[in-house]
Amino acid sequence: MQVSEYAEYDATGLAELVRTGQVTPAEVHAAGRQAVESVNGQLNALVGELFEKPLEADQTGPFGGVPFAIKDLVLHAEGIPQRAG
Repeated sequence: MQVSEYAEYDATGLAELVRTGQVTPAEVHAAGRQAVESVNGQLNALVGELFEKPLEADQTGPFGGVPFAIKDLVLHAEGIPQRAG
């Protein structure tokens, strides 16, 4: 999956691509990571570094395989520092 393809979909669309086997979660993650890396130098939107691999998560949910950012003011994940912004 290329970044241009990734950008054409919202989370629901990406989840459908994964669910139907058109792309793998790894392909979606790689495209999402590349998209973030390509603009973060200008936006400076990330507090920390990108994770090398996705966090463990239930892949059977409606958004299984879809990457997302953790806003450390709102979301919390086990083992991830919470710095309040």
